[in-house]
Amino acid sequence: MKKNYCSLLFLLMIVTQYTQAAVQDSDGLTAKGVMLAVDNRYQGDTQKQSGTMILLDKKKRKRVRRFVGFSKQYGDDEKSLSYILSPAEVRGTAFLSYEWKDRQRDDESWLYLPQLKKVKRLAS
Repeated sequence: MKKNYCSLLFLLMIVTQYTQAAVQDSDGLTAKGVMLAVDNRYQGDTQKQSGTMILLDKKKRKRVRRFVGFSKQYGDDEKSLSYILSPAEVRGTAFLSYEWKDRQRDDESWLYLPQLKKVKRLAS
């Protein structure tokens, strides 16, 4: 019975691969073309995002971090700031980064630790 499921799954993967490439809308765009267009679209000069990180250790214990982040484009360069909102023991921890378009220039990043009231520059 398992062999039949494996064969069926393999056949389904092959059919999906070939039909996905052939799927086109009335403008002649493929599914991949639409995906690339969405990925390459203009997203604005500034962004704000918020989220939740769930960290799991080796023993599957869960730690949850809520954060907010901001980023801004300066020409081809980008500066971003992420700030932890909770839990209380890490609230206020912040990460600042500068990403330079110029590949000769290393990106820069800093970490602020509120418990120590110190900013630490991180190696790129």
